[in-house]
Order: sequence, then C-alpha cells, then structure tokens
Amino acid sequence: MKHSRKKGEGTLVKRGRNYSVRFIDDSGKIIVKALKTTNKLEADTKAKLEIADHNKKLERRSDNKIKLSEAFQEYLDCSNRPKSSDVTLKEYKRYWGKFVDYVAEDIYLHDVSVKRVDLFWSDLQTKTLAPQTQNKIKNFCHLLYKSLARSLSLNINPFEGIKNLAFESVPYRELSDDELESLKKECTGETKTLFLIGMYTGLRLKDASLLKWESIDLSNSSIKLIPHKTKKHKTFIEVPLLGELKTELFSKSIGESEYILPSIASSYLLQRSTISRRSSRIFIDAKIESNDDGKVGFHSLRHSFATICINSGVPMDIIQELIGHSNIKMTRHYSRIGLETKADAMKNFSIGEKTKILYSPSEVLEMVSQMTSENWQAKQKEILSNV
Repeated sequence: MKHSRKKGEGTLVKRGRNYSVRFIDDSGKIIVKALKTTNKLEADTKAKLEIADHNKKLERRSDNKIKLSEAFQEYLDCSNRPKSSDVTLKEYKRYWGKFVDYVAEDIYLHDVSVKRVDLFWSDLQTKTLAPQTQNKIKNFCHLLYKSLARSLSLNINPFEGIKNLAFESVPYRELSDDELESLKKECTGETKTLFLIGMYTGLRLKDASLLKWESIDLSNSSIKLIPHKTKKHKTFIEVPLLGELKTELFSKSIGESEYILPSIASSYLLQRSTISRRSSRIFIDAKIESNDDGKVGFHSLRHSFATICINSGVPMDIIQELIGHSNIKMTRHYSRIGLETKADAMKNFSIGEKTKILYSPSEVLEMVSQMTSENWQAKQKEILSNV
C-alpha cells in the first residue's frame, strides 16, 4: 500500500504492518528506508528525517567533507566494510574514539597527516594498554580509512605501513582443585553462576556471559548451543549439566530476560571488557596468580575443564566435541594429563617380562556370554588370568 506525499518527501510504503519510505535522492538514485513503525504519523515524521539525513550525507560525500566525529557513522553506513557483530562494533567505536580524542580537534579525514598518526601511535605506546590492544586500535583505524577510501576518494591511508607491536603470547594455565574452590568462595550471585558455567562446561567468556535459556534443556540436563567464535560453521556443541551447575540452574527461576545472567549479559553487550575485568578481579581476590605454567583468567576455566575431563578418563574425541574444537591438536593443547592418570595408564608397563593382558569389565562380560558347555573351562581360565 502506497501513501503519496509532497514532492521531495518521498512515498510511504506499508509492507506488512511496518512502514518504509521510498524516495529519489539528490543524485537521482531510488532509495528505500525501513522506518520500523506501524504508526502512520510516526512514519511520516521519521520519513522526513531520513530523507533530510540522507541528502545531508550525500552533500558531504560530494565534497568529501567527513569529519573525524562523523567518520565512524560513515563507516557503519559503508557497504564496503566487513560484517561485524554489535559487540565488535561497540569495540570499534571505542578504538576510533581513542584517535579522535588524541587529535582533539574535529578535522576532516583528508586532513589527517601521516606525521599526526605517527605521533598518535607513539603516544599510544606510553599508555598502560596491552600490546594486543594497541594493535587492535591501530588496525581498526586503518580498516576505517580503507573501507571509506573509495566512496570518499581518500588517496592516502595515514595508518598504512605501521607494523604491529611484537608481543609474546602467554598461554592460560589450568587451575588446581584448591584454586577452583577458592574461586567459588569469592563469587556471589550472577558472577558465581558465570564461573560455574565456565568450570562445568568449558565455555568461553562470551558464550557463558550471553548464554540463553533456550540453550538449556532441563528435561535432558544438557546445554546445547553454537559457540560465537565458530558461528560461521554452524556446529552445535552439547554438554551435560553436572554437579553444582546443574543444581544452580535448576534452582533459578526463568524471568522475563532471555539470558540466564541478565545483568552480566547487559554489561557484556555494552562493553565486554567490563566483564573481563570483573572476572580478573575475582582471581586477584582469590590470590590466584600467573606462574611459569601460564597466566590466569576466565579462560583458565576452559583449560581446567579439558584437563579434568582427560584425567577423569573422558576420551579425547569426546573432549573435542564438548569444547567445540575442529582440530583435536587444539584440544591436546588445552588439556594436561595428570601424573595419576599417566601412572594408571602405564600400570601394565614392564621391561623384560611377559606382558599380562588385562580385560575391561565389558570384555569379561562378553567372554562370559560366549561360554558354552564345551568351552567354559577354557574361558574361565582366560578370565581368571585377568585377576
């Protein structure tokens, strides 16, 4: 259904229940914008604002007059940019803000010189930021210029040629039973549930923070979801609900929020570093520190989960499925076989002696089921040799 309007104000189009506006912009191109409203009066107001905003942007682009304060919105509107999640875009906005704050004047993108960028890069390295974070800030600024280069005729990318800072990647270490217990004692409320999810499922911080009730099957006592990191592969992982986590989730009442941890999910979506810092604080309060085996953090719970699984006799291929690794080599990297498990596996090891073959309980039962009146003595002798 179309609703005619004055010349230059476009045409309101109703698709289903919601309105859109169709108009021809100042360059002669036909544009359709969704107004996301079912109310005609509200749609009329939104349409005028959309058209005015679009033409204003078009005017700026024709003169390539995009200021630093406008550049991030221009990036969001750019069809040439890579697809990113809302959480990632919020991080990108923060990274660009670092550069805008440093420049301290709202100049045009074209006027940013290589020298100014070099000074910014040098200044950034004086801050208390991890090298990885500094690289991310610089790399996004480069990406913004690269994405807008064609539409704004940007001939020079002032962030081009800056090398990433070198840093030594320190792995996370697994935690001892005592350390895991110490963490539980330091946690309360949603934070305790968050840590229990990490301990009993091995989920990454993002997946644990944004875990939804739809992923929980209380009737089958399991969690089933597609991890965010491997979302493009659309591969589900399914983890049994066990121990304290099962008790914790069964005792929770499902509220209005789709998230199991509404407050944590909200904070994570607003700025994920908030939850990362909060979890790091728990480790500090529990007096759990990095050592020669590696650093500590929420991701240590994932390493601990894999290690506990392997030392509990869970086969490696099953651990791989539980954690959601596509490569079993990565699973081996995450897990560490304990001395007791190694000793148990090597209990039949001997040198210079005839190795005694031991049967598992299931093999013994199989042999018993094969007994007949003719072979029972031989089978009995074979089974007793297992004792």
